Amino acid sequence: MRPITALVLAATFLASLCVPSSAFGSDAMFGAVGILHQKTSHSRRKLRRSLAQSVEFGPFYFDQKLDHFHINTTTFRQRYWVNSNHYKANGPVIFYNAGETDATERGGYVLNSTMHDLAQSLQGIVVVIEHRYYGESTPFSNYTTENLRFLNTDQALEDMANFIRTVKVTFPPSYSKSHHTPNPIVSFPRTNNCISRQFPNLSFTLPPASHTPWIVYGGSYSGNLAAWMRKKYPDIVFAAVPSSAPVEARVDFWQYFEPIRRYGPKKCIDAIVSTVDQVDQILFGKDENAKANLYAKFGLTGLKYDDDFASLISYPLGNWENIVPGDNPFIDFCTIFNNSTTPAEYFDTYAEYLKALIVEADCPPGGIDACFTTHNPESSMYTDVTSPYRAWTYQTCTEYGYWEDAAPKGHTSLLSRKFDINWFQRQCHLTFGEQSITSLANVEDFNRRYGGWNVKLTRTIWVDGEWDPWRELSVQSPNAPKRRSTTTAPLVLIPQAVHHWDFDTGPSVPGTVKQAQVEILGALQSWLKHYYHAHNIEFRFQILRT
Repeated sequence: MRPITALVLAATFLASLCVPSSAFGSDAMFGAVGILHQKTSHSRRKLRRSLAQSVEFGPFYFDQKLDHFHINTTTFRQRYWVNSNHYKANGPVIFYNAGETDATERGGYVLNSTMHDLAQSLQGIVVVIEHRYYGESTPFSNYTTENLRFLNTDQALEDMANFIRTVKVTFPPSYSKSHHTPNPIVSFPRTNNCISRQFPNLSFTLPPASHTPWIVYGGSYSGNLAAWMRKKYPDIVFAAVPSSAPVEARVDFWQYFEPIRRYGPKKCIDAIVSTVDQVDQILFGKDENAKANLYAKFGLTGLKYDDDFASLISYPLGNWENIVPGDNPFIDFCTIFNNSTTPAEYFDTYAEYLKALIVEADCPPGGIDACFTTHNPESSMYTDVTSPYRAWTYQTCTEYGYWEDAAPKGHTSLLSRKFDINWFQRQCHLTFGEQSITSLANVEDFNRRYGGWNVKLTRTIWVDGEWDPWRELSVQSPNAPKRRSTTTAPLVLIPQAVHHWDFDTGPSVPGTVKQAQVEILGALQSWLKHYYHAHNIEFRFQILRT
């Protein structure tokens, strides 16, 4: 998911919120931290995998309905990628929605990802589809509030269902049903206004969804989509693998920071907590000179609002979700405290670190407030309707919340308590208008409709990282109703892993992740064997290579 740590002008979790974090990793963050992230992100960005692609695998385009639930003939071009190199007749389709991001990079998952490896082992096809309103799959030329009205969960899920029902992967005349083919032709019938590609003299077509097992895989927000597809369309979705999926929508998501507090290096966490406590003593006090000195110490003289200050000093916490095998930016951040031992030294060290980042942001002289304020209605962050970040912001404002704010009193907080949900909600109003965003997202109603923590699904593999902040809203959250791992709904918890680590493949992947991937494959093979037996289909899987 795009992460929304202190932040999202559209976030994930995510992320990986997803800097591969998604609800979830986030290329776009609310307000001040988002601005700082954009201004300084060139200093550190490490790709987790090589995603070399070939035009043989796409992108292709599908004429998708803009509105599935009312009479409307308008369509938009939805982008996707396909790899059928490992397909054998009656094999499954591994279907991945790229979620809240431009899917250009994630299109490479058809060649390099766990989804690809599953398709290889199960002798199936892997498909990556871009989410509506992201990348090239945007129905309109801008993201005005009016244009965003078709961006919601129901429409996104029906996009996937419509694709499953309508797509036909057709193979050339030379194709033999008992062998593999590297060159599928993707076509669509001339019905339902879905004409994308048509070729003559076709000899074999992928059976319809009722006779082809479709397995929806997803991570972070797209993990939610995988679970919700299995819930809403069990007739066409054979199985689902929701990874790092925060299915419990929540506005006040202060628990996001609890894994950092629990599992982060003790000295580093103590230093952060101590600094935040000292900051709050000043911010909630009445000494204006002390507050002015505080702002100056962090390099933020001229900033007008305490909540923007609180947001900015939370910036280093975003490093946690970006931990990947072999690269831990949070530990790197924590080294700043190596030579500090007292609360005063922690405070000074933290302030020096943040001040250096503010300098790196290169705001114009005297322009700190103009650079980082979230209170100015005329700011381009609110008025630029061409910004793609508005899409995820709209989704969080209208349906999911996922606002990562300070812990309530009585709980240890890694963030200043000046940083609360009002900071987020104000940005919703300024971005989309108070008449359009009249209240907080109704997450209670959303969770009733989609199940939240209480969703019960069969043939669904729930995968989480033990240290993932988004696990706090997944079905494996320590706070969720207890459930047992079963053969029809296995629970896979990867020790010391963060945001959907199961996506990665290759020699650098830890053994714990490889074990999780073996469990995922084993469960899918078991369910597919039952399926093939019930349908009198002879089918042999590839031998798993370790």
